[in-house]
Amino acid sequence: MIPKLKRVLISLCCFGICGCVYFGLRLTRTKDFLTKRDHTDQFIVKEQAYYRQADLNNTTAKRVGVKVSEVSVKTANPFNGEAKQPTERIKHRPVSSYSLPPTLFNGTDMNPKIMAFFTKNASDPRDPYINLHQFVYSLNPSVCANTSVFLMMVIHSAPGNAKKRDLIRKTYGSLAKYRGRTLAHVFIMGRTTDDKLQNTIINESKLYGDIVQGNLPDSYSNLPQKHIMSMDWYIHHCNSSYILKLDDDVFINPYRVIDFLAGGDLTQRTMFCTKISGKGPVRSSKYKSYISYQEYPFDIYPSFCLGYAYITTPECWYSMHEVSKNSKALRMDDVFVSTALAMKAGVRKEDFGKIVFDCWYHMSHLNIETLRKKAIVIDRANRCGSRPFHYWDHIKEDLVSLRTFNNSKKYQENNIG
Repeated sequence: MIPKLKRVLISLCCFGICGCVYFGLRLTRTKDFLTKRDHTDQFIVKEQAYYRQADLNNTTAKRVGVKVSEVSVKTANPFNGEAKQPTERIKHRPVSSYSLPPTLFNGTDMNPKIMAFFTKNASDPRDPYINLHQFVYSLNPSVCANTSVFLMMVIHSAPGNAKKRDLIRKTYGSLAKYRGRTLAHVFIMGRTTDDKLQNTIINESKLYGDIVQGNLPDSYSNLPQKHIMSMDWYIHHCNSSYILKLDDDVFINPYRVIDFLAGGDLTQRTMFCTKISGKGPVRSSKYKSYISYQEYPFDIYPSFCLGYAYITTPECWYSMHEVSKNSKALRMDDVFVSTALAMKAGVRKEDFGKIVFDCWYHMSHLNIETLRKKAIVIDRANRCGSRPFHYWDHIKEDLVSLRTFNNSKKYQENNIG
């Protein structure tokens, strides 16, 4: 009798333990789900103003106030009315009609909620750099003074990356003119607390005259602010027909970039870039690109541009600089600029994949012939390293020889008979 009772008691204990584990897991999963939903509701429940174009044939847009399951439509300004028109110094080109492509998630266009989320309320605190643009430049070169620049290369660099800057100056940064068009470059960096390094940067600036240094602390966490600082410096101190934003580990063939731009005219608000669509934020905290639900409560990004390199216009930067005054930031600066700011400023994103060589996928095909044809080499995870830069002399010589050959051929054709 007693052994049987023991077996019954042991069975009851096992059943109770299993039940506790089961309900504990259910409670944890429910809590996680509610936390995720609470983060989403916390931000999308606030009514925010934003601009959205109604259709391709109507330039009048709707101002939308977004709540959890309610969209109220009101009369508003045009889609890009939040951005001021460029000043006379920034030449104005006509704006073509543009319909914002939907960001679909489970069959629902998330653009209204995303745009509302990125718009600050009047009572929200303002970031001194992203919203208030309180930039002061201790180093400010005059690369644009009294010069008609066709392509301005704005290169993001860290204070300690002197070797990378020298490599650029010796290669594509050394080209000042091609096909009658002027090229110029600057390196954008924030301040450093290392006095020895700062003195080195000052001497470097005196020697080359191509460093822009602002009062923003230079760090990985300040990349969105650094991107706005680039726009701010350009708008107040420079002008050009086009802008090529680069990181200092990106190699370009400036001849092919000029050929690409000379082949057509970018519309006023266009970004040519490596365009990524259908991707969502990284939710695992073990990755550098981790984004929490509180920072971005949606499971999908609108199409965005990789920040390594993109080509755009002064009007585009002017517009995004303006709308940043009322925008929430995102730690991923390329996503922040090409989604939050681009959407609000009415900027169109076009993929320039045909002129790009991506080391991540095609490193084994890196050679002189490839670099002669491609305009931009993107090196994710440092797979190519400095190898593309080492081909510069050969690329330069080949192009000079090719130009000489073409001129000789034209001379012969014009003098036959």
